[in-house]
Amino acid sequence: MPSATVSAQRPKLVVIAGTTASGKSSLALEVAEASGGEIISTDSMQVYRGMDLGTAKPTPEEQQRVRHHQIDLVDPDGYYSAGQYVRDTERVLVDVVSRRRVPLLVGGTGLYYRSLVYGLSEIPEIPETVRQAVLALQETQGTPACWEALRELDSEGATALHPNDTARVLRALEVVRAHGRPIADFRKQRPFGSPLFPVWIGGIKYPRETLMTRINERTHAMLASGWIEEVEGLLKRCPPDLKPFQSIGYLEIIQHLRGELDHEAMTLRIQQRTRQYAKRQMTWFRKEPGFRWFAPENLSAAQQSIRKFLES
Repeated sequence: MPSATVSAQRPKLVVIAGTTASGKSSLALEVAEASGGEIISTDSMQVYRGMDLGTAKPTPEEQQRVRHHQIDLVDPDGYYSAGQYVRDTERVLVDVVSRRRVPLLVGGTGLYYRSLVYGLSEIPEIPETVRQAVLALQETQGTPACWEALRELDSEGATALHPNDTARVLRALEVVRAHGRPIADFRKQRPFGSPLFPVWIGGIKYPRETLMTRINERTHAMLASGWIEEVEGLLKRCPPDLKPFQSIGYLEIIQHLRGELDHEAMTLRIQQRTRQYAKRQMTWFRKEPGFRWFAPENLSAAQQSIRKFLES
């Protein structure tokens, strides 16, 4: 739940979301400059220090133009959750609003902004014995074994997760083992649709083929800008099996550096995983109540809509 200070102020939130490579950041910079806003990242990967190119983190020049928050919070071997995001962002909101600035939430991680705008599900504490037992299973037999254990107790929940999605599989298994109920049951207790703040949410929608082309071209540009060298630098101080290194592009570059993928195969896999991710994002945001879609050639309409919301 939001802190008492944030609840009392109930600041208007502008959420610019949508798929990867859709131009969210460019639109957000223009809106922020026009409205006196500051950008709060809702990207779960931009919290990691040193992971810049692969997460499309705002450049130093962009951060000079507009103040950004919720980036570069932990090293890749650190832990950062949606719950921590909400707690930290509540404090950021208090600061931004106290200075009479407009908070703009920008990114593609739907869970982050939903957790802030709608509140977190009330899931009871997990006993340490359960947590340690699940962790021991994962360490000795791997995440797929945990997924199989989850499937026996919550087949619907397991089906919705990839067998190698360590964080979500372990969390779901902990909950069902500890409380005898699927994690989905607890999430239903706080249904989305009743925001805790006045909120405007929208994004840019490209035709499917155009978006796929943009993704492919951006992958080439990111690699040409030094993405491989970025990963090489990270591996000098971090082990390659960290969770953030399983993310799109970082995994494939590590495989390339190990000699498991040549440059062309690496590039194609990054493009493919990014396209798949964009499809999942589109599915997510299509279900979001009140989401406004704008064509890339008509972004002035988006800016006008945001201005009207802020002035109302």
